[in-house]
Amino acid sequence: MKTKDAIRSLGAAMGLPGLALDAENTCNLMIDDRQEVYLSGDPEGSVLRLNAVLGDLAELRVDPTKMLEVNYTAAESGGGALSVNRQTREVVYVRTLDLTGHDERSVTKALESFIGYAAFWLENLGDLTAPDTAALRGPAVSAETETIIRV
Repeated sequence: MKTKDAIRSLGAAMGLPGLALDAENTCNLMIDDRQEVYLSGDPEGSVLRLNAVLGDLAELRVDPTKMLEVNYTAAESGGGALSVNRQTREVVYVRTLDLTGHDERSVTKALESFIGYAAFWLENLGDLTAPDTAALRGPAVSAETETIIRV
């Protein structure tokens, strides 16, 4: 599946039939009026990059070592990663999807999962300053939650 087709199918699934990449090959979605998700990629390519800003690194005072621990197995990050945008110094949750062999349903489910993890880390990122972060295992996502996109 091409990136532009994935964006189009996501838009259709969310009731946004005009959803498309802009001239800079990005588009933004506002989720529940509080979480912005950025989608980007080469329209003719088959890679879709998902990005959600979680907060300012200086304000959050997150221990980068703890972020690396979360990323180590990707189990707590849903296949994505917690990172820092070196230009803006914002903590971000990112995931790259290889769209090869994917259909509309699997791309939609991947975005829903990404949104669930982004929301979880938006709420729980401050806990990465605690000495013991073993309890942070990512969101508990029900089967129903995984099939609903709320924009």
